[in-house]
Amino acid sequence: MKQPVKDHATLYAGVEDLASHHRFQRHDGQPEKQAFNENEEDDGNNVDDTDPICGSTFDMTCGHVGDAIFNCEEVDEEPVLIERCPSNFCTSGETKCVILGPCMCKDPGQICGSTFDTSCNLNADSLYYCSGVGSTPSEIQSCKSDSKTKFKFTESCPRDASGCAFKDDPVDPTDPCVCTQANSTLCGTDFPEQCGYIAAAVYTCPKQPARPQLVSKCPEDNQCANRRKVLRVS
Repeated sequence: MKQPVKDHATLYAGVEDLASHHRFQRHDGQPEKQAFNENEEDDGNNVDDTDPICGSTFDMTCGHVGDAIFNCEEVDEEPVLIERCPSNFCTSGETKCVILGPCMCKDPGQICGSTFDTSCNLNADSLYYCSGVGSTPSEIQSCKSDSKTKFKFTESCPRDASGCAFKDDPVDPTDPCVCTQANSTLCGTDFPEQCGYIAAAVYTCPKQPARPQLVSKCPEDNQCANRRKVLRVS
Protein backbone atom coordinates (compact mmCIF):
# COMPACT_ATOMS: atom_id res chain seq x y z
CA MET A 1 0.00 0.00 0.00
CA LYS A 2 1.41 3.40 -0.97
CA GLN A 3 2.28 5.62 2.02
CA PRO A 4 0.86 9.16 2.07
CA VAL A 5 3.31 11.95 1.28
CA LYS A 6 4.39 13.91 4.37
CA ASP A 7 4.28 17.69 4.42
CA HIS A 8 7.43 19.59 3.44
CA ALA A 9 8.25 20.69 7.01
CA THR A 10 8.28 17.10 8.25
CA LEU A 11 10.45 15.97 5.34
CA TYR A 12 12.92 18.83 5.93
CA ALA A 13 13.22 17.99 9.63
CA GLY A 14 13.91 14.37 8.79
CA VAL A 15 16.69 15.32 6.37
CA GLU A 16 18.28 17.58 9.01
CA ASP A 17 18.23 14.79 11.61
CA LEU A 18 19.85 12.40 9.15
CA ALA A 19 22.54 14.93 8.18
CA SER A 20 23.30 15.62 11.82
CA HIS A 21 23.63 11.90 12.51
CA HIS A 22 26.15 11.42 9.70
CA ARG A 23 28.07 14.63 10.48
CA PHE A 24 29.15 13.38 13.88
CA GLN A 25 29.41 9.66 13.03
CA ARG A 26 32.79 8.05 12.27
CA HIS A 27 33.35 5.18 9.86
CA ASP A 28 33.66 2.74 12.77
CA GLY A 29 30.23 3.69 14.01
CA GLN A 30 31.49 5.68 17.02
CA PRO A 31 30.24 9.23 17.52
CA GLU A 32 32.65 11.97 16.41
CA LYS A 33 33.66 14.61 19.00
CA GLN A 34 32.11 17.94 18.12
CA ALA A 35 34.65 20.73 17.53
CA PHE A 36 32.49 23.35 19.19
CA ASN A 37 29.53 23.31 21.50
CA GLU A 38 27.51 26.50 21.39
CA ASN A 39 26.09 25.74 24.84
CA GLU A 40 29.51 25.23 26.45
CA GLU A 41 30.85 28.23 28.35
CA ASP A 42 34.31 29.54 27.46
CA ASP A 43 36.47 29.94 30.57
CA GLY A 44 39.13 31.93 28.66
CA ASN A 45 41.63 29.10 29.05
CA ASN A 46 41.11 27.50 25.64
CA VAL A 47 42.08 28.86 22.23
CA ASP A 48 40.39 28.88 18.85
CA ASP A 49 43.43 28.11 16.69
CA THR A 50 46.56 25.97 16.80
CA ASP A 51 49.27 28.62 16.33
CA PRO A 52 51.90 29.34 19.02
CA ILE A 53 50.77 32.17 21.28
CA CYS A 54 52.09 34.37 24.08
CA GLY A 55 50.94 33.40 27.55
CA SER A 56 49.87 36.99 28.18
CA THR A 57 47.09 36.45 25.62
CA PHE A 58 45.15 34.29 28.05
CA ASP A 59 43.11 35.54 30.98
CA MET A 60 45.15 36.10 34.15
CA THR A 61 42.98 33.59 36.01
CA CYS A 62 44.29 30.80 33.75
CA GLY A 63 47.62 30.85 35.55
CA HIS A 64 49.75 30.71 32.39
CA VAL A 65 53.17 32.40 32.39
CA GLY A 66 52.80 35.70 30.56
CA ASP A 67 56.38 35.98 29.27
CA ALA A 68 56.43 32.61 27.51
CA ILE A 69 55.31 30.97 24.26
CA PHE A 70 52.66 28.26 24.38
CA ASN A 71 51.78 25.71 21.71
CA CYS A 72 48.19 24.73 21.03
CA GLU A 73 48.15 21.26 19.49
CA GLU A 74 44.39 21.14 19.08
CA VAL A 75 41.48 23.52 19.29
CA ASP A 76 40.00 23.81 22.81
CA GLU A 77 42.91 21.88 24.33
CA GLU A 78 45.11 23.03 27.22
CA PRO A 79 48.10 25.07 25.87
CA VAL A 80 51.59 23.64 26.42
CA LEU A 81 54.56 25.85 27.39
CA ILE A 82 57.37 25.49 24.85
CA GLU A 83 59.64 28.52 25.43
CA ARG A 84 60.39 31.10 28.11
CA CYS A 85 61.21 34.48 26.58
CA PRO A 86 64.83 35.56 27.26
CA SER A 87 63.65 39.17 27.30
CA ASN A 88 60.92 38.34 29.85
CA PHE A 89 58.47 40.03 27.50
CA CYS A 90 55.80 38.61 25.21
CA THR A 91 53.04 40.82 23.82
CA SER A 92 49.44 39.65 24.08
CA GLY A 93 48.25 38.21 20.77
CA GLU A 94 51.75 37.73 19.35
CA THR A 95 53.26 34.39 18.33
CA LYS A 96 56.88 35.00 19.33
CA CYS A 97 58.96 36.60 22.06
CA VAL A 98 59.77 40.29 21.86
CA ILE A 99 63.46 41.09 21.49
CA LEU A 100 64.25 44.17 23.56
CA GLY A 101 66.62 46.56 21.83
CA PRO A 102 69.32 48.52 23.67
CA CYS A 103 67.09 51.61 23.77
CA MET A 104 63.99 49.89 25.16
CA CYS A 105 63.02 49.74 28.83
CA LYS A 106 63.73 46.47 30.61
CA ASP A 107 61.64 47.29 33.70
CA PRO A 108 59.04 49.89 34.68
CA GLY A 109 60.08 52.81 36.90
CA GLN A 110 62.83 55.41 37.07
CA ILE A 111 66.23 54.81 35.48
CA CYS A 112 69.29 56.90 34.72
CA GLY A 113 70.07 57.72 31.10
CA SER A 114 73.60 56.39 31.56
CA THR A 115 72.10 52.89 31.81
CA PHE A 116 71.28 52.83 28.10
CA ASP A 117 73.62 52.42 25.14
CA THR A 118 75.25 55.61 23.85
CA SER A 119 73.61 55.00 20.46
CA CYS A 120 70.22 55.78 22.07
CA ASN A 121 71.15 59.49 22.25
CA LEU A 122 69.82 59.84 25.81
CA ASN A 123 71.26 62.28 28.33
CA ALA A 124 73.53 60.33 30.63
CA ASP A 125 73.09 62.91 33.39
CA SER A 126 69.27 62.82 33.30
CA LEU A 127 66.64 60.69 34.97
CA TYR A 128 64.16 58.82 32.75
CA TYR A 129 60.86 57.07 33.32
CA CYS A 130 59.82 53.71 31.88
CA SER A 131 56.08 53.04 31.77
CA GLY A 132 56.64 49.33 31.24
CA VAL A 133 58.79 46.60 29.68
CA GLY A 134 59.53 47.40 26.04
CA SER A 135 58.50 51.05 26.35
CA THR A 136 60.58 54.05 25.29
CA PRO A 137 62.22 55.95 28.18
CA SER A 138 61.00 59.52 28.67
CA GLU A 139 63.10 62.18 30.40
CA ILE A 140 61.61 63.46 33.65
CA GLN A 141 64.46 65.35 35.32
CA SER A 142 67.93 66.66 34.66
CA CYS A 143 70.52 65.91 37.31
CA LYS A 144 72.11 69.31 36.82
CA SER A 145 71.51 71.80 39.62
CA ASP A 146 69.73 75.04 38.78
CA SER A 147 68.01 77.89 40.59
CA LYS A 148 64.54 76.45 39.98
CA THR A 149 64.99 73.37 42.15
CA LYS A 150 65.96 72.95 45.75
CA PHE A 151 68.13 69.92 45.08
CA LYS A 152 71.91 70.10 45.00
CA PHE A 153 72.89 67.43 42.50
CA THR A 154 76.35 66.05 41.85
CA GLU A 155 75.30 66.43 38.18
CA SER A 156 75.49 62.70 37.62
CA CYS A 157 73.04 59.84 37.27
CA PRO A 158 74.84 56.53 37.96
CA ARG A 159 74.30 53.56 35.67
CA ASP A 160 71.37 51.35 36.73
CA ALA A 161 70.43 53.86 39.44
CA SER A 162 66.82 55.01 39.92
CA GLY A 163 67.68 58.57 40.85
CA CYS A 164 70.17 61.41 40.52
CA ALA A 165 73.18 61.54 42.82
CA PHE A 166 72.89 64.24 45.47
CA LYS A 167 75.51 66.24 47.33
CA ASP A 168 73.45 66.20 50.50
CA ASP A 169 73.11 62.42 50.90
CA PRO A 170 72.19 60.94 53.31
CA VAL A 171 68.71 62.43 53.04
CA ASP A 172 67.82 65.21 55.45
CA PRO A 173 64.52 64.21 57.15
CA THR A 174 63.53 67.89 57.43
CA ASP A 175 63.75 68.37 53.66
CA PRO A 176 60.22 69.19 52.33
CA CYS A 177 61.01 67.25 49.14
CA VAL A 178 61.44 63.86 50.82
CA CYS A 179 58.91 61.30 52.02
CA THR A 180 57.52 61.69 55.52
CA GLN A 181 55.76 58.32 55.63
CA ALA A 182 57.05 54.93 54.48
CA ASN A 183 55.01 52.82 52.03
CA SER A 184 52.82 55.76 51.07
CA THR A 185 51.63 56.91 47.64
CA LEU A 186 51.39 60.59 46.78
CA CYS A 187 50.83 62.96 43.90
CA GLY A 188 53.53 65.29 42.69
CA THR A 189 51.31 68.16 43.84
CA ASP A 190 51.73 66.99 47.45
CA PHE A 191 55.28 68.37 47.37
CA PRO A 192 56.41 71.99 47.02
CA GLU A 193 56.82 73.22 43.44
CA GLN A 194 60.50 73.89 44.10
CA CYS A 195 61.08 70.13 44.38
CA GLY A 196 60.71 69.83 40.61
CA TYR A 197 58.39 66.80 40.71
CA ILE A 198 55.80 66.23 37.98
CA ALA A 199 52.48 67.63 39.22
CA ALA A 200 50.24 65.22 37.27
CA ALA A 201 52.02 62.07 38.38
CA VAL A 202 51.84 59.47 41.13
CA TYR A 203 54.86 58.83 43.36
CA THR A 204 55.61 56.15 45.93
CA CYS A 205 57.66 56.42 49.10
CA PRO A 206 59.48 53.11 49.74
CA LYS A 207 60.86 54.30 53.06
CA GLN A 208 61.20 57.37 55.28
CA PRO A 209 63.10 59.56 54.90
CA ALA A 210 63.65 59.02 51.17
CA ARG A 211 63.07 60.78 47.90
CA PRO A 212 59.85 59.64 46.19
CA GLN A 213 59.95 57.35 43.16
CA LEU A 214 57.79 58.03 40.11
CA VAL A 215 55.19 55.30 39.63
CA SER A 216 53.15 56.61 36.70
CA LYS A 217 52.27 59.78 34.87
CA CYS A 218 48.61 60.75 34.74
CA PRO A 219 47.02 60.65 31.24
CA GLU A 220 46.64 63.94 29.43
CA ASP A 221 42.94 64.14 30.31
CA ASN A 222 43.61 63.52 33.98
CA GLN A 223 44.97 65.50 36.87
CA CYS A 224 46.47 64.19 40.08
CA ALA A 225 44.78 65.67 43.15
CA ASN A 226 46.43 65.80 46.55
CA ARG A 227 46.78 62.57 48.48
CA ARG A 228 46.56 59.83 45.87
CA LYS A 229 43.23 60.77 44.26
CA VAL A 230 43.16 60.84 40.46
CA LEU A 231 40.33 62.93 39.05
CA ARG A 232 39.18 62.93 35.43
CA VAL A 233 38.81 66.36 33.90
CA SER A 234 35.40 66.68 32.24
